[in-house]
Amino acid sequence: MSTPQGSYGLDPHSRPGGSDPSAGPNPYAPPAEGSGDASSPPPGYGAPPGFGPPPGFGPPPAGYGSGYPGPGHPGQGYGAPGYSGAQHNPQQYLAQGWATPPPPTEGLAVAALVLGIIGLVVIQITGPVAVVLGIIALVRIRRLGTRGQGLAIAGLVTGGVATLLLLLFGVFLVAVLTDGALNGFS
Repeated sequence: MSTPQGSYGLDPHSRPGGSDPSAGPNPYAPPAEGSGDASSPPPGYGAPPGFGPPPGFGPPPAGYGSGYPGPGHPGQGYGAPGYSGAQHNPQQYLAQGWATPPPPTEGLAVAALVLGIIGLVVIQITGPVAVVLGIIALVRIRRLGTRGQGLAIAGLVTGGVATLLLLLFGVFLVAVLTDGALNGFS
């Protein structure tokens, strides 16, 4: 039985440089021993003629360490200087003046906004409550220095619009009922 021949009459399963002498030498094979100096790179590589390797760095100037603790060095290792890895009290950082936490958000401002949105969408009765809470929240924000002024203003506006819708609905309801009462509901 013969082996299948691929294009150009070559066996598709044979490897280049295999047992087939017509395939030629394997270009990926290491150079044969005795064929030249294996340690020298091919021409065109390496340092230009007349130049040696670059000079090494000398020791650091006085007052500078190597930057790396030596073996058995009882130093701090890889952390930031002065960091022992232990948990610290956040108040310690505040005492050092690193960062101050932001002031809290006024809860009444959030409540005013939520009630104002509910007043616009579902139940208009929450509108006047949102207006009152928004005013109280603005006063407390200015007095205490807390955050949430935008929330309080948004709650005040949405509560005001919900209150206007409630008033319009009340006027409409009164007009319908009085018109129906005058005409005898006919």
